[in-house]
Formats: sequence, structure tokens, C-alpha cells
Amino acid sequence: MRWFDAPHLPHGWECGYLIEDRTKTLLCGDLFTQAAPTSGLTESDILGPSEAFRQAMDYFSHTKHSGQLLEKLASVEPATLACMHGSAWHGDAPGCCVRLPRSGLDKLRPG
Repeated sequence: MRWFDAPHLPHGWECGYLIEDRTKTLLCGDLFTQAAPTSGLTESDILGPSEAFRQAMDYFSHTKHSGQLLEKLASVEPATLACMHGSAWHGDAPGCCVRLPRSGLDKLRPG
């Protein structure tokens, strides 16, 4: 297991993430929260439902470092995203991490 500090991503200065190296599972907390009923593990889209929930709740901190922090998480090449709220997701997890700021997070951040 490895720990990655990620202050204010998505909220709270104490945020951070664990990756389990053997299975390449990133325990990603609230990054990809999904509100709809979900299954245990999916390969279906989680970014769209997560973004819809985030847009409605606006719970991200809008940190200017979000892109860098997400790229750092992507660089460990997770295979599975284990979400705190919603389905775990298996697929191009690094790609999902780097698409997150482009999906609307940057638009919300103050200039």
C-alpha cells in the first residue's frame, strides 16, 4: 500500500489516497461519487454519473492543483478505482483520472 497526499482534492485539507500495488486498486474516496444505485464492480461509465452528481452538489474545493494531483494519481497506473460512494470501476483508470479536471472541474475553479 502507498499513500498519496492530495490536499483539498476533492475537499478537505487532509485528503489523500491509497493504492494497493499488487492489484493496482486506487482507493479514491469521493473523487468519482455516484448517486444512483450501483453495482459492486463495473466497466460502464462512472465519469458521467459522477460529474452529474458533482455538478448538482458542488462539493469539490476548486483547488488550482487539482490537475497536477490527478495526474500524480494517474501516474501510478491504477487498474481499478474503488469509490467510497458508488461502483468500483475497472478500465482505463489513469485516463479517467486525467479526464476528471477536463470534464468540468476547471470551469468551476475561480480564475
